[in-house]
Amino acid sequence: MREEQSRALVATPDGASEKKEPYFRKVAARYSVFSRLLALVLVFFLVVFTLFFSRAFTYNSLFGFFGDLRALSAFVPKSEADIAASYATGECAVSYRGGVAFANTRGIEAYSPDGKCLFSAEREFASPRIAASRKYFLVFDAGGTVFSVCNAYAELYVGKSDLPILSASMADTGHFALITASDQALSAIELYNPNFGVVARFRRASATLSVSFTDNGKKMAILGMKAENGETGALLEVFGLGEENAEFSAFYKGELPVAASFTDRKNLVLLTESGMRWYKNGELKKETPLAGEVVAFGTGQSGAYCVLSTDAFCASHRILMTDKKGEITYDNGAFSGNVFSAVRTGNVVYLLTDGAVISVSSVKQEIRSYPAADALSILFADENGARVFSTAGARYISFTK
Repeated sequence: MREEQSRALVATPDGASEKKEPYFRKVAARYSVFSRLLALVLVFFLVVFTLFFSRAFTYNSLFGFFGDLRALSAFVPKSEADIAASYATGECAVSYRGGVAFANTRGIEAYSPDGKCLFSAEREFASPRIAASRKYFLVFDAGGTVFSVCNAYAELYVGKSDLPILSASMADTGHFALITASDQALSAIELYNPNFGVVARFRRASATLSVSFTDNGKKMAILGMKAENGETGALLEVFGLGEENAEFSAFYKGELPVAASFTDRKNLVLLTESGMRWYKNGELKKETPLAGEVVAFGTGQSGAYCVLSTDAFCASHRILMTDKKGEITYDNGAFSGNVFSAVRTGNVVYLLTDGAVISVSSVKQEIRSYPAADALSILFADENGARVFSTAGARYISFTK
């Protein structure tokens, strides 16, 4: 009797179970078909990989994959932390994947944002310098011949150039360029591929200042200073990677070059003492005249920024921000104070001044200040805080506390 009552309590209307059963059968059948198709696709890719890319399936590739996976997991920390480097003599530092890469006279170190040392390598440099991209960083001896290519977990390659290295540039793809002295020209460039082989050597009749790569590594812009008919000027040339002839070149007599950089795969900005020029696929699109000494300049995915000293006696500065196509998003000449370093994150430029970090927002049109005693430069900053470089380490300054 009780069993019949309990059945009555959970009884459903007539035909409900028959209606639900076909629905779940259809869903199960669809999942079964989908899982079989997915298995077939995976088998297809496995066969194709085995036939055409079997050389890439090596111990080194597996080691690199798991090493990079471990390193990437370290770059997603729960909190920021102060970082203490092992050495201090001749030290320099750059922001690398949210953490910090250090180079000094005795070695190389890479740290995650939470202060964990990812790797260190003993290497002697007389005057170390670092050129970093989003994936790799290159340490070289300024005026020397030794250089080292690293990522987040290892020193990948150690090389030696034939002539003294003056500057360097690193691409996200693993390509890199060394600007060197030359015994046959004013300067030379050694271009390397991701396998650390020399792709090309350029002997140039101009003094080369910088090399910039697109994010896909297919083009590079070379900025130099050239003398023509007794007058010097800025020379900008864009090459397809590995090509000997320039796709595009421009010479501006009487203008001193400052910097040139890609903001994306198509847009390029040239900065001289006279102004900024924006190019798209080699065509001049926009010009912005500038007056004053360039204190800081940089580019990124959000565009470019430029800080100009308009009055050295009063320490007055003009701050200019643009989008990646050159349209001005912020232009203000009311900022006063010494500027030692600057970075841009999104629509905000962060400036290191006398004992403080200043944030300038192009969206909110406001300037804020945060204490930063003993800081030498800004490595990284966002709306939550800034990582500043100090002697033998890096400190995190919170903007929210």
